[in-house]
Amino acid sequence: MDLEKVDNQNKISELSVDTEESVEFINIQLTSSEATDMLWDMFDNAINFCNVQRLRQWVGNHNADTSYYTDKMADLSSKKTMIKEYLKQVELQGQSVKLKIELNIEIAG
Repeated sequence: MDLEKVDNQNKISELSVDTEESVEFINIQLTSSEATDMLWDMFDNAINFCNVQRLRQWVGNHNADTSYYTDKMADLSSKKTMIKEYLKQVELQGQSVKLKIELNIEIAG
């Protein structure tokens, strides 16, 4: 029997999970163009995820209410447009931005 493996399994089972965890995800100074590229990928991935979930739900049941994902995609698209306009103004002023993103994970239920 591998004693190291047993010891690691015991350590994992002793871990407690807080109901909420926050982690500094990104903290970097960028040009507005670099920030736009980074944020676009993040928004596009989130929108695509919602679209896949909506389609998955629809495939399972053509009468399913997919409005949650449709609304979430519209909200993300709106925020993406707002940030695009802001970063465009920053670029016109020749300034850089400091991008700080914190990841908050909370146990649901």
